[in-house]
Amino acid sequence: MTLLLDAPVEAPIVSRRRIPIWLAIIAASLPMFMSTLDNLVMTNALPTIRTDLNASVEELQWFVNAYTLSFASFILMASALGDRFGRRTVFVAGIAVFTAASVFSALSTESWMLIVGRAIQGFGAAAIMPLSLTLLVGSVSLKFRPLAIGVWGGISGLGVALGP
Repeated sequence: MTLLLDAPVEAPIVSRRRIPIWLAIIAASLPMFMSTLDNLVMTNALPTIRTDLNASVEELQWFVNAYTLSFASFILMASALGDRFGRRTVFVAGIAVFTAASVFSALSTESWMLIVGRAIQGFGAAAIMPLSLTLLVGSVSLKFRPLAIGVWGGISGLGVALGP
């Protein structure tokens, strides 16, 4: 039995389906816009939420911080899960979690419900943020990649600007 170390190894043929650049930008940017918008939109609603839910100052702080804390805590893990289970799968799961938590938060009748909903939204957004850019870069050709990243960043910044 001989071992051939210098034998050429053929690379597998990978057939990649290209999607239109505008569709890739929309698919990556729209969820990102929602997660950045939702990070800051709560600040304007706090006075109304305080009266509707009869919330204390501490609960008002948690309405804002629950999202940010869970987002920051889970972002690295979400990226690792995307590498392990598939970026698109984790990205779509993040969108589903974020959307379900948004509905739960909107229907909250108690302060603790809104805090839990906001924390779960943060988990979903943590999967959306890094994976949206990764998926966008992977689906756009090298020629249009700077344009796509610029538009993605602009839309993300728009969400931050429109939040307050």
